Amino acid sequence: HSGVSLYIPSEYFDRYIDHDLKVTTVRILFHELGLTDWTSERILRAKSFGSRLPDGLLKIRGEKVAVEFENLLTKGKKRYVDLFDFYGRRSDYFLVFMIISGDAKDWVIELDYNTQQVWFATYKELLERHETPGESEKVFSALASSLFSQTTSQSRPGSRGTRPFQAPSP
Repeated sequence: HSGVSLYIPSEYFDRYIDHDLKVTTVRILFHELGLTDWTSERILRAKSFGSRLPDGLLKIRGEKVAVEFENLLTKGKKRYVDLFDFYGRRSDYFLVFMIISGDAKDWVIELDYNTQQVWFATYKELLERHETPGESEKVFSALASSLFSQTTSQSRPGSRGTRPFQAPSP
């Protein structure tokens, strides 16, 4: 038993349903690729008193990956500055995987953040790669083996700039 109560729709149900369904789709995509150690924000919230929790927590080879899903980037620049600052101060997340539904705003990827820790992908890109036979498996297999073959004790130097989502070289 997870200890989480049954879901009861809140007054914000209509506002968040699209976001939640897309996060669920991302979770299913990861699961189909063998990345099955996923904890939802709802479970994290029930077990934690933290004020800032990712939409999902994926563990790969024991390393924690925060999955953040953003619908249309409707939140202001300060929210993303605070988000990158939050994860930049956290050593317990090896990677932050930002998935953006809709057009990515140039100002988001131009913000100051650790390009070794924060990766971007569009929701559309993930779905297209998933629908191409063999492509998503190749991408995520390379991601898992390349990223997590490093040890967490290695330094993670910060740098400014963009790091688009792309398959690491095998």
